[in-house]
Amino acid sequence: MVNVLPAVVVFGAGIAITVAPLTATAMSSAPAHLAGIASAVNNDLSRFGGLVFISGGLCAAGGLLAAVTITSSSSSRAPRSTS
Repeated sequence: MVNVLPAVVVFGAGIAITVAPLTATAMSSAPAHLAGIASAVNNDLSRFGGLVFISGGLCAAGGLLAAVTITSSSSSRAPRSTS
């Protein structure tokens, strides 16, 4: 928990700093009769961005894990003796 907490706090602060002003700007720039559509588009893009971020992170983590696994398995093989 102690190792993860600083990263979660920084991530949460970044989200709080960016999402609220972005949402306010998007909603204030839309005309009143299109406020519902503007809100829906804002929510959809927010969810899509989160999905892209998570899937990209999982792909990167999978690639890193594969690279580490391949490196560690090839370096741990000891040569066999011929006698």
